Amino acid sequence: MDSLTIVTVAFNNTDLLAKNIDFIKRNSGGIKIKFIVVNNNKEPLYLNTTESGIELLDNKSESFVGDGAESYHHASALNFAINRFINSHYLLIMDPDFFIIYPSWGKDILSHMEKSNLSFIGAPWHPRYYSKYRYFPSVQCLFIDLTKVEKSSLDFTPDINLVPIRKRLALKFIKYKRIYNRLIIGTSRDTGYRIFRRYAHDRKIKSECFNPGIEKYDFSVVDRFLPDLVRYFPSKKNYVIHKDFLNDYYITNGSLRNCEQFYWNQQPWGFHLRRFGNALDGNKQVDLSVIQSVLDRGFGNQLLFNKK
Repeated sequence: MDSLTIVTVAFNNTDLLAKNIDFIKRNSGGIKIKFIVVNNNKEPLYLNTTESGIELLDNKSESFVGDGAESYHHASALNFAINRFINSHYLLIMDPDFFIIYPSWGKDILSHMEKSNLSFIGAPWHPRYYSKYRYFPSVQCLFIDLTKVEKSSLDFTPDINLVPIRKRLALKFIKYKRIYNRLIIGTSRDTGYRIFRRYAHDRKIKSECFNPGIEKYDFSVVDRFLPDLVRYFPSKKNYVIHKDFLNDYYITNGSLRNCEQFYWNQQPWGFHLRRFGNALDGNKQVDLSVIQSVLDRGFGNQLLFNKK
């Protein structure tokens, strides 16, 4: 049995995905990994990677139209792979453009899950996405112990068409942006919401989140005096780390300034490009050389990672 299966969904991002797979193999600490890549493109998928242990699948589900079509298509690919092709102790759901830079992360994270009796650990939605759920890992980087969580319970389908009462109320104030924005905090039911609803408040299930990194807090001062329900910035203590490792250690010209950063054990865990590289100075084409320089400089950098 493989120690870990990584499932990711490819959609117009094969260059990034190939680079990510290569780096994962180099930096995962030698654990046995199986990759499952689900192709959400209409055309055949070709990965330019030198690594083995990769299974390519085509998502045969029906096309989705309307609100949230991309999310429903993404979720259908994840459900397709997980229900049919997973036979490992641990599962990692990860976006192709989420890069883990923590050295030898595989052994450390799986050992931590076992010792801490964790069912889930991963990266939550970044605080900038205040309409999303909080304090529970999201599908961008989500580790699951499949001996504690039944595969059949993992339904990634969104509930976008089921609008919660608070959001219906918000729509009445849509002309008043400040009121509307407050009312939609935490109301999004995007991909992974059903897993959050099923497990986030289950006392028998333990979960942890990596810490989002955000150097400055730019929301209203009023936020500090409001309950979490209508607060833009999460109120939970030590949930966010006020650092910027990409700027501090890697890129000084700000070319990765919009990428989401995450920490684990006070050390940089990884970064999420989001929108497949559009964060790079607003360019639609990813400058892979910039990504490669970050990966190379982080790999084995003991000045950055003071691991004991």
